[in-house]
Amino acid sequence: MEISIVTQGNTLDEVVNNLQEAILLHLEGEDPREFGLVAKPSLQIIFELQPVICRMG
Repeated sequence: MEISIVTQGNTLDEVVNNLQEAILLHLEGEDPREFGLVAKPSLQIIFELQPVICRMG
């Protein structure tokens, strides 16, 4: 099963927490067994990082 969810955060921990919440909200009211999901499924996460510009001076 593949679902698209977009979230953000200031830290990696915040992103993971937001992602978990977004997945739960996306599947709210659904029976995960109908999709073949197990209790603790593995997740593939693809993310993008914005470049950081450092100015020395």
